[in-house]
Amino acid sequence: MSLISLPVYNTEENKRIDLVGRCLFSLAKTVDWNRHRLFIIDDASTCPRTKRFYESFEDWLPFTLIENERNIGTARSVNRGWQQKRDDEYCVKMDSDIIISDNGWADKLEDAMSRDPNLGICCLKRRDLAENPHWPDGHCYKSELISLPHEPGQMWHVVEKVGHCIGSVQMYSPALLSNIGYMAQFGKYGLDDSLAAVRCAVAGFYSAFYCGIDIEHPDPGDTPYQAWKQDYAGERMDKFSRMCLRYTTGGIPVWHGPDEDLDNLEIE
Repeated sequence: MSLISLPVYNTEENKRIDLVGRCLFSLAKTVDWNRHRLFIIDDASTCPRTKRFYESFEDWLPFTLIENERNIGTARSVNRGWQQKRDDEYCVKMDSDIIISDNGWADKLEDAMSRDPNLGICCLKRRDLAENPHWPDGHCYKSELISLPHEPGQMWHVVEKVGHCIGSVQMYSPALLSNIGYMAQFGKYGLDDSLAAVRCAVAGFYSAFYCGIDIEHPDPGDTPYQAWKQDYAGERMDKFSRMCLRYTTGGIPVWHGPDEDLDNLEIE
């Protein structure tokens, strides 16, 4: 069983409500809701259509809606869903603009992770990412293909081991979460998934993309909101790099609670 946490922030300016609808339609068709649970965390959306939008899904998509009274950011919104997790439950962080067409994808990720206790984060790979096993040794995007252990009659699972999995769809193992806790907020948006990959490695696990499941990221990225997100992440890269170093040298513990904001840390 896995818990899927889907943060949503709809405004008139970011034009995301239709993308969220396409995402929910794909989840309704591809996930066995007898086994998995969906938590939608609305991060204080201001689009007036949002309430009616959620109501339109109630009859045919089982989900629990959590509504934030104010905008608290992506990572802490994800954590509000994860706080409902059971001890043996895998947890998924998923962006609200992703479309998945592969039926049973959550079961496949879960089964793959059960084959290797060291696989801490297993993700679905967007088409625009550069990770590839054919890069020369030492290249930052160099990856490694791994066939996970299997017994006769079991499905084959191949994963692409990487240093960092972009967080469009990320599944976290219960064993990893017992070591690192929750997502760590790094400002309002961005890089929390990258920091999670660093924390995963420091805790003795590895991250990988699951091979063979295609996902679509239809957001054209042509809104002021998207431009702001890119600029915001870029402005924070220097502090991000210093934080990664602090994690790897033991200067920052890898375990974080559900409401921690790393902006409050002074990083030399």
